[in-house]
Amino acid sequence: MKLDNSYLLFKKRDPLFWMCLPLLYLLSLIYYLVVLILEFAYRMKILPTYRAKFKVVSVGNITLGGTGKTPLVEWIVAYLSKNGKSPGIIIRGYKKVNPHQDGIVKDKASYFDIGDEASMFKEEFKGVSICVGRDKIKSAQQLEKENCGVAILDDGFQHWRLKRDLDIVTIDASFSLFGQMLLPLGRLREPLNSLKRADIFVLTKTDWSQDNTQGIKKELKEINPSAPVVSSIYQPVCFSEIKTGKSFPIDSEKLADKPVFILSGIANPLYFDRMLSKLRLKIRREFIYPDHYAYKSNDLELINKLARDNDTGIIITTHKDAVKLKQYVNFMKNTDIYYLKIKLKITENEKEFSDRLLSLFNS
Repeated sequence: MKLDNSYLLFKKRDPLFWMCLPLLYLLSLIYYLVVLILEFAYRMKILPTYRAKFKVVSVGNITLGGTGKTPLVEWIVAYLSKNGKSPGIIIRGYKKVNPHQDGIVKDKASYFDIGDEASMFKEEFKGVSICVGRDKIKSAQQLEKENCGVAILDDGFQHWRLKRDLDIVTIDASFSLFGQMLLPLGRLREPLNSLKRADIFVLTKTDWSQDNTQGIKKELKEINPSAPVVSSIYQPVCFSEIKTGKSFPIDSEKLADKPVFILSGIANPLYFDRMLSKLRLKIRREFIYPDHYAYKSNDLELINKLARDNDTGIIITTHKDAVKLKQYVNFMKNTDIYYLKIKLKITENEKEFSDRLLSLFNS
């Protein structure tokens, strides 16, 4: 059940990797050519683009996996809301169960209708318009009817059809970005040279490795000297109980020194584990599933049984997983599920970043 390093595309120790290596090289070359052709076609206006009636801020990345886009989108939406800019959110709704539920998110929309990340935004921001769908042009057009002053485009760096006013690229500082290969051989969605299109870089998880962070900053400055580099970390805020919705501080004695299970289905579970290990928790066992995993009742029944057998009545998970686990609370008899709420904290160049956001509205 535990899938250590499941966020890696291939493990070099896997014999299948070496057997498929020639084919992967060929597919990566084909992928590279397709990316080049598409970028050229949009840049030369051979393929049509759309300019929305409001400002568009893209938060994207250049790799597969969790680089911290969702906490950054939350930070931007909160900041722009505080400054009276009426932000909306455009998001695909990846792996949502009901594919025909595209459109503006309604109050009664469930995880099945809009996906896990959109469900998080819905819980976090009351009154903020969120549009879910694969077609980002249609989503922008729907948001135009919602009196939004700016749209935050989630995962938009490779989406050339919708014109942006600001391209923000998130980069996970916990692993080396450079030396990576293109899909499907590696994790790169585009060649690193494409980072020249970025307006701002936001490094996440910079508390993981200072040496690695400094190396990434140096490489980014060589590729794109004009783009500011912003550093950030994830800061634990509180624990919330899924069954009751009640929250309590992370330094509360409620969980201190108590045996717990960890449950997560995110792209990079190691950083989450590391955060929890600093919070005086006695971690008995970890259950790590693939990113965006759709939990089933038998998953929770098994974990609940193992928790009872190990005298553990507490499971800690992520907010992203919590929105999917709410439907299974009845299976977790005598077991409490809490999720760790986090927020993005900018540790370097915050003023430059926030000033750049607000400057969009001066033109």
